[in-house]
Amino acid sequence: MSTRILVNKSLEDASSNPQQVLENTLKSIFPTSQEENKLHRARSILGETVQDLPDSILESFITELEYLAVSWLDDYEQTVFEGFTLDELLKGAKP
Repeated sequence: MSTRILVNKSLEDASSNPQQVLENTLKSIFPTSQEENKLHRARSILGETVQDLPDSILESFITELEYLAVSWLDDYEQTVFEGFTLDELLKGAKP
């Protein structure tokens, strides 16, 4: 999300809850410790290959990899559990 869109969206929502808008804006600017740990861990695992990559690109790679892993796991679970994922079965879907 670009900064311009973020600012425009923040200005639209400012009348409803200015404190929440401020918190959301700060969260979008400054990474959380969990995000920093994820990037640090990825850099230590991948080594020199990613040392020169900007954080934003590495974070994008991590997000894409997580998405692929989850979607592959869902496909496998649907094969094993007759069209359902494990999450769906745990929430009460009937096979």
